[in-house]
Amino acid sequence: MRVLCGRFFALFLAQWALGMIACAQTPAKDSGFTAIAAFQGELNSSEKIMKLDSNIGYDFNRHFGMFAGVPFYIANTPGTSATATTAAIPGGTVSGIGNAYLGFALRAPHPTLNYVSTITATVPTGDTSKGLS
Repeated sequence: MRVLCGRFFALFLAQWALGMIACAQTPAKDSGFTAIAAFQGELNSSEKIMKLDSNIGYDFNRHFGMFAGVPFYIANTPGTSATATTAAIPGGTVSGIGNAYLGFALRAPHPTLNYVSTITATVPTGDTSKGLS
């Protein structure tokens, strides 16, 4: 688990550095490359799920852009016992990539209200046996 957390932290730092380099090199303009990294988590009494979602994209102009990314998950879930219709699922920590995605963004910027609409398509790259797809 310690090695897994170290790798996760190193991946997070690499994505953060990539985002900082992209922001530092890109002056405020309507087109160019973008890089975003987001870390999310959910903790409750029975499970813990964390997701590092990083994507890169390109804005063609102030109204249209595209992006692609792959999330990385770490989940600690409890096991379940077997029933008459389902098999037992062992508990523990699982990690891996989720479904890769490609998206398009349509924007209508305005000083009062900015409107953004996105459409995203995914590719089943996550491991279904681990519940990551």
